[in-house]
Amino acid sequence: MPIAVVAVGIALVIGLVNRRRAFGLLLLLVSIPLVDLICAPLFDQLPTWLLLAVGGVFVLQVARTLLEFLLGPHAAGHVLGTSVIGFARLAGRLSMVPLRLIALLLRLAFRGRQTR
Repeated sequence: MPIAVVAVGIALVIGLVNRRRAFGLLLLLVSIPLVDLICAPLFDQLPTWLLLAVGGVFVLQVARTLLEFLLGPHAAGHVLGTSVIGFARLAGRLSMVPLRLIALLLRLAFRGRQTR
């Protein structure tokens, strides 16, 4: 955590971030341990599937924030939208793998037989 505080200070001195953003980053760094105390018992009670969904939304929000910081809001939306579509297509293709394996096994099993 001290390294992050120093990094925010250096970014402020160099001019990468303005005072408002630097204050927000420092407030975020200070609030992380407090949020951990509150959220840890709550996350222990959540079912696994809901915890994965919340974690996925959190990861997307962090990625969007970082991309907005680096690229700007319009480019960040474009990059994130393209990535989400790519992951959705990957999930669709992976869900078809068992059906393709069954089809392959059936083709191999009935390859030598003749139909009338």
